[in-house]
Amino acid sequence: MDPEIHAADIARRDSEFYHYDGNIVLSATDKENRTIYFRLHKSILAKQSPVFADMFTAASPVDQYDGVPLVVMPGDDADEMRAFIALFYEPQCITTILEETYFTLKLLGPARLANKYQVDWISKMIASKLEKSWPSTLQGWLKFADDEFESDFRSYDAMGDPSWGDKTLELREFPEPVSSILLARECNATSILPCAFLELLRRHPEADDAALARPLLSLHDSHRLLLARERIGRWYADHEWKSTLCQSDKLCQVTLLRTLMELATQINRDGHALQLWIRGDNYRSDQMCPGCKTEFVKEVQALQNHFFEQLSSFFDLNG
Repeated sequence: MDPEIHAADIARRDSEFYHYDGNIVLSATDKENRTIYFRLHKSILAKQSPVFADMFTAASPVDQYDGVPLVVMPGDDADEMRAFIALFYEPQCITTILEETYFTLKLLGPARLANKYQVDWISKMIASKLEKSWPSTLQGWLKFADDEFESDFRSYDAMGDPSWGDKTLELREFPEPVSSILLARECNATSILPCAFLELLRRHPEADDAALARPLLSLHDSHRLLLARERIGRWYADHEWKSTLCQSDKLCQVTLLRTLMELATQINRDGHALQLWIRGDNYRSDQMCPGCKTEFVKEVQALQNHFFEQLSSFFDLNG
């Protein structure tokens, strides 16, 4: 053992990735500002990353640790480095991570380092998973939403809860939205951004994963959400309803006005202008005559299509 390596340094050797037959040591700093040492194999790193390959073909590092060359990784977090290296050394962990509820949070660090060190297969893997987990079309969103609505309806009905119609629907099948947004930008999966921002806008800030993810949201994106809520509310308020109501029953007109007001309240609260017919049906729209109800449904469906077409612009994602 090198006499200059003290007990404190040995304790900082990474417990998972310090291979004594390794021929290169990488060091990174953890959140407590401690230097963590990873003893690895040049051949494995070079095969995965052209950046590492170029690094190792250059002149050997002057510094050494434990008798092998030492490369300091400035700006890299040790915890993120450990998760990144695990994808090289323990590929079986990939499947496990992708099946976890909070896979997006766990892959943020590896995604950042994959971009930095040009490990393209990691970025492509994450992008593929995101695109399968988030819809990019109205039909895809409504399929998730309808499944969730039916599940919630059965749950509340079984409990005898009369207030089920007032509850905000949350699509629990979706991954955590903040980390999904950050991953999408890292991995060029930008097609998911409109739906991810919409889910973030309407997800309750006290949801289970909010405490973990909300601090990761940039000030710019927080401002983007506030503006989107205002834009969506204004867009709905400016819509001119063209439904032709019958003149034989004033109840149709009263019911329509009440339904539109209830929808406006909900849209202003959570920015969610999809599933309008399901929401409207909760507020006595069944009291309209069949003809008026049919006209209302047609217009709501057209409004949903229009909303989805403008989703990117509401969140200023087109620039």
